[in-house]
Amino acid sequence: MDVDSLLEVCDAERLNKETGKFEWTKIKVVDVKRNPRNQDFVRCHHCHGQITIHNASVNRPHMKHKNKIDSKNCKSGQRFKSLKKSLDKHKLSEIPVK
Repeated sequence: MDVDSLLEVCDAERLNKETGKFEWTKIKVVDVKRNPRNQDFVRCHHCHGQITIHNASVNRPHMKHKNKIDSKNCKSGQRFKSLKKSLDKHKLSEIPVK
């Protein structure tokens, strides 16, 4: 999976009609952009950190981490380094969205 496709998915809190409870569901960022109210209930699919949704000024709509440390430690973060070094491993957010 390339970095571009990692930036195009996120988790959104959605109501499960069967259980009546809200659950995190993987969705495309494009679907979040269609309904701006959903932007308050999204998180990174990979590290569960806070994200913002950005418009498609250059490419497709994509997400960015709000926290610089999450961006550095998450495999979908823009500051994430390759896995060649043993210290550069994907980590969950230190401040996850619950």
